[in-house]
Amino acid sequence: MEISPWLHHHPQAVACQYRGTRIAAQFAGAAAEAPLPSAALCDWSFRAALRVQGPDARKWLNGIITANVRDLAPGRTAPSFLLNPKGHILAAFDTAALSADEFLLLASEDQRTLLLETLRRFVFRSRLVIEDLSAGTLSLAVCGPGAEAALRAAGCDDLPAVGGWRAAHFPGGTDTLRLLRWQLGQIETVEIHGNIESVVPLYDTMARQATPIGAAAWDRRMLLEGIPLVGREIRDAVLPPETGSLAAIGNNKGCYIGQEIVERIRARGQVHRQLHGFRFAGAVQAGERIQADGKDVGELTAAAALTSGAHAGQYAALGYLREAAAGGAALTAAGAAGTVARPPLDE
Repeated sequence: MEISPWLHHHPQAVACQYRGTRIAAQFAGAAAEAPLPSAALCDWSFRAALRVQGPDARKWLNGIITANVRDLAPGRTAPSFLLNPKGHILAAFDTAALSADEFLLLASEDQRTLLLETLRRFVFRSRLVIEDLSAGTLSLAVCGPGAEAALRAAGCDDLPAVGGWRAAHFPGGTDTLRLLRWQLGQIETVEIHGNIESVVPLYDTMARQATPIGAAAWDRRMLLEGIPLVGREIRDAVLPPETGSLAAIGNNKGCYIGQEIVERIRARGQVHRQLHGFRFAGAVQAGERIQADGKDVGELTAAAALTSGAHAGQYAALGYLREAAAGGAALTAAGAAGTVARPPLDE
């Protein structure tokens, strides 16, 4: 989707191009660094949807992507990567098993074409169909500790367990929607996915139970939770183990594209660089080099000022660090002293 259908709800919002879709980055009078509301309403119109369906779909998909699709039961979901033969990440997405031979792949709009075209190149004679559902579907997300209460207050009681999905109905709606429940760091997130005509009206319904936030606030929270994002930490020439997203890798599922490289890293028990969280005493920003003993040992991918709490005045950051430098060496970036820190980076 090129433009969010909800952007006009906030005419004074600062808009941005976010993961392939134009959405609200920040609302008037709302600071991106403000604490996340108990229940936050997030515009996820950047989500693209592909469906893989057919008698060979399960076996075929299991041999293409990193997730263990072989054992993915209907009603369950799995974070997934599509790799090139050298093990580098081409796309990151979520896979939901709709039935024994039907799967939904939820990616970002800026990955849709690459993911679709790459998957189709490997179909050959397999008995399956890959469909792009993006033009007719839409996602909205409710995040935070109050997400479940907000959905129940809106009349939706059919909530799945974390890592699962469930068909759901909202009062007054005629179509069946899907609720997909994710745990992103400490942030519980429920995604509402379905036909555009059914999801668009839910924004006003959910806005009465949850506080809308822009993309800038969401990205900041994901930084503080240490969650790698496509285009930020997940990018060309990055290997899955470097991101720390081990849940997306099925180690006992058999072969898939790029598996040899990933398995070699696992067998050796080490990677040359690893995504870490940091706190710095002074201002830093994405793209700056991390140094130890005057030598470059890594690079920052994202940074944000901490304005409250025990670490107020410091900067939180994510970045890739050579593992040899992660064992306690004194680190600096842009002249500011820093340390490796565990997420949440504001606690």
